[in-house]
Amino acid sequence: MTAPGDPRLLAMVSERRLERLEAVLSQRLVGLTLLLEDVHDPQNMSACLRTAEAMGLQDVHVVELGVHFKPNPRITQGCDKWLDVSRHTDVDAAVATLRQTGHRVLVTALDATDTLDTLDFAQPTCLAFGNEKAGVTHRLRELADGTFKIPMMGFVQSFNLSVAVGICAYAAATARRHALGCASDLPAERRATLHERWVRLACEHSEAVLAELSRRDADT
Repeated sequence: MTAPGDPRLLAMVSERRLERLEAVLSQRLVGLTLLLEDVHDPQNMSACLRTAEAMGLQDVHVVELGVHFKPNPRITQGCDKWLDVSRHTDVDAAVATLRQTGHRVLVTALDATDTLDTLDFAQPTCLAFGNEKAGVTHRLRELADGTFKIPMMGFVQSFNLSVAVGICAYAAATARRHALGCASDLPAERRATLHERWVRLACEHSEAVLAELSRRDADT
């Protein structure tokens, strides 16, 4: 099969679209990620994915303790195709995966001492959120490296899940870019892999196009 980076495939994507892909890649973060544990509402989960993508996060980890998550396209607006969503059947596996990539895991907790604005995002970090009713499980909190809370000045002491994720993703992404002194922490190899994948996604019927190019190559 023709390689994903084949110039003939690139030629089928408009220059404006390619420039847009490059611009988004130049602001992508992998040193900041989210872990969403046993979220029940697919609309909430879809909204979280949309927020993560909008803030430039590339990876999202989902722990499915019961219901298999299927993104709602009306909510995600197709943004989930640009993300890498890792699914786990238990929190132990999820945390182990994050530790392998050097991420510390911080969970939201109302009794936390640290607040979102005091966290150091210079180090790779995963912010973990539980479901809408019970929050994070005892096991996830036990495995986590620490806890944090969002500062609140009113009578309300909790946010809707997607709102909490939105606040945290924006603040954490801003803080990480500031700490790094650059907009992206994508390694060169990961950047190249994503670029190839995104070009395929940007090219309508890319698999059929690649198959036809391969057939033509074989006939010459």
